[in-house]
Amino acid sequence: MNFKYALFFLAAFMLSACASLNDPFEIFKSQTSSIETSQVIDENRFIEKFSIKAKFAYSVDSKGGSGRLIWRYENNQDEIDIFSPFNSQIAKIIYSDKEKKIIDANGKILSG
Repeated sequence: MNFKYALFFLAAFMLSACASLNDPFEIFKSQTSSIETSQVIDENRFIEKFSIKAKFAYSVDSKGGSGRLIWRYENNQDEIDIFSPFNSQIAKIIYSDKEKKIIDANGKILSG
């Protein structure tokens, strides 16, 4: 008999944990951002160099493709190398205060 009461108590306890009278999203409504946008911008100004390697996919209408890129930033200059899925370089983008270029796989400068 005690086992039935214990089982009933356990079931009631477990079901009461599921019931809540509070708004579950209330915690998000009262929160404010701990990092202001100006702080983030100021902190990013001190990045001296970085490198990112990524894979990407794209689609335009019914056609699409994929590739990868390597993005390097150093000495206030961005260099982005874009590669085909077969690992051949398609283009290079160079961007800085002094120069802005897009170079194709043959070395031809497309803009700049």
